[in-house]
Amino acid sequence: MLLLQIAVNYFNDALDFKRDRDTTERLGPPRMVQSQKIQADSLINISYLILFLASLAGIYLVIKGGVFIFLIGLTALGMTYFYSAPPIALADRGLSEIFVFLFFGVLTVSSICHLNIAYFSDTISFFYFYPIFIQEIDAILIAGSQMGFLSISPLIINHLRDHQEDEKSGKKTWVVRKGRKFGLIQWLTCILFAYLLGVYWILTNPYFIAGVLPLLVLPVHIYIFQKIVREKPSKKYNTYLALSSFGQFFFSIALSLGYYLSL
Repeated sequence: MLLLQIAVNYFNDALDFKRDRDTTERLGPPRMVQSQKIQADSLINISYLILFLASLAGIYLVIKGGVFIFLIGLTALGMTYFYSAPPIALADRGLSEIFVFLFFGVLTVSSICHLNIAYFSDTISFFYFYPIFIQEIDAILIAGSQMGFLSISPLIINHLRDHQEDEKSGKKTWVVRKGRKFGLIQWLTCILFAYLLGVYWILTNPYFIAGVLPLLVLPVHIYIFQKIVREKPSKKYNTYLALSSFGQFFFSIALSLGYYLSL
């Protein structure tokens, strides 16, 4: 997943530059191609190399995890490229939130759970689905959805920050389509769903702690929301984007710790 995250960012960097989307008005952190540290075509070639390395790393996971991991991995490789690249260009079609929700939330958590079950199992078969994975699918989907909604939050802050630039360059994010107010509601909705899904853990014995511990991170998200509501898009949004990512990280730690302590 780390290699895929790097690759999608590199593709996005290079392809946005090729389409004249990185202007001097950019509020986000400097990009490598925009800063003339590397040529766009060279960065694209590096991205292909990273995808190749991700494929090599995935061979062992497919051997252990079978068809489930193979299908997710194959789809992830394709979507990593087509997130920014035509003719699909998910980011241009208002589909980036769905991509992030699935591949950094539901599918990532499902894959990790499936691989952990496979690692400690004596049964190895390419087409085998472990019964315990099926039995725990509701908990897996809840945890995956929580992480998916939190993964969307930095993306929306990015869209709020780059609203004007995206509109000029023709990048049709939902903030461009529906406006800033919609983006704020979208961000708040994702955060609320991430926390409200924690009710599942509170009501399910013995996972009460897994529902309570992540609430320690809630003040971070309240602080971020207050800032993005009150302040117009500026370079300060880079700080709020980073805070949102840290919030997701500590939420995942709290959720994992709570689940472990409940066992």
